[in-house]
Amino acid sequence: MRLAPPTPAAGTYPTGAAGLSRDWDGHAWAWHPQSDSSAAAFPKWHHRPWLVFAHPSFWLWFLSALASGGLAYLYTVTNSVAFVWVGAIIGCVGAAAALVIFFNRRMRFSEVVSWPEFVLWGALGGSIAIGISYVGEGALGGGMLSTASAGPFEESTKILIPVVLFLIGWYRDPRAGFAIALACGATFGILEGIEYIAMHPDMAIRGVRVNHPGDSDQEMKSVMVVAWATYRPTFELVHPLLVGFTAAIAWRWAAVRKHFWLPLLVAVVVAATLHSIIDVTISQHDGWTAVAMAIVILLYFVATKPAARELPGPDANRDNPPMWRPRISRALRHEAAQKAAAGATVAGATEAGATPAGSAPQ
Repeated sequence: MRLAPPTPAAGTYPTGAAGLSRDWDGHAWAWHPQSDSSAAAFPKWHHRPWLVFAHPSFWLWFLSALASGGLAYLYTVTNSVAFVWVGAIIGCVGAAAALVIFFNRRMRFSEVVSWPEFVLWGALGGSIAIGISYVGEGALGGGMLSTASAGPFEESTKILIPVVLFLIGWYRDPRAGFAIALACGATFGILEGIEYIAMHPDMAIRGVRVNHPGDSDQEMKSVMVVAWATYRPTFELVHPLLVGFTAAIAWRWAAVRKHFWLPLLVAVVVAATLHSIIDVTISQHDGWTAVAMAIVILLYFVATKPAARELPGPDANRDNPPMWRPRISRALRHEAAQKAAAGATVAGATEAGATPAGSAPQ
């Protein structure tokens, strides 16, 4: 459970860009790549976005959401809470597992942490975090203040157990830290999602009786409850995404730059701010499925992926798409290409000069 052995072995590896390689110490990449005339570009990556529908993680997410919404509909017909409980568990666990499977394809968690450890620390860290957060937010009462406080409470508590483990020397590998934090966030999201869907299924219809009085009330109630149960598990993915962002920043800085606390604090503040903005926004539009989906997708592309792409090891570089390889600035790519072109010109001139005058090359 302590710092994992170097996987893959330390060394200098190609980055995928011609003329550039990067040092790998067995746990993290050097901050900057280096010129390397022997480094060849990886084969051109063919982007095929439609293949997302062939990924098991997509179908796990989709079928879980479908099951959650379908069972919620049975609840509205039968008024049996058992349906909504089962649906909430399937929906929330399925969505979280789909996200973990997706990240594992890119980062290969099993190289640095075992799955029993992942589940153990995730369950412990997520449970502690949700307990502390509920007490803290509850002490502030209801209303907008409590909603806005969710960011600071939840983002600081979800990262608590990963930080404690880091301090005692465990899971200091950046991928391992990201994995444990992701597990804590996933557990938090699962527990919160089940609580919202199963214990308060009518939260989705706040204001329905005012806005849709009369005969349409029951029909609107059914629609809103089903929508709530369908999208809420996906919305709960903000928890692993945000705490994953925090861990990716802090653990990499600790491994490469030997600074941990300041990057951690900055990342937590950024995550907490984003969280509070999201919560205040979504609290005004509980029935807006599209809003929740857009927030999760935007959060992934804007925060989590840019931080996490720096973590996968050399063995994953060739298998990952370019946007999941360690970042290389356009300036460095251009400089490396110019050097490679200049080197080729010099080599050609040297070869030509070595050919005796008046004779043909063999």
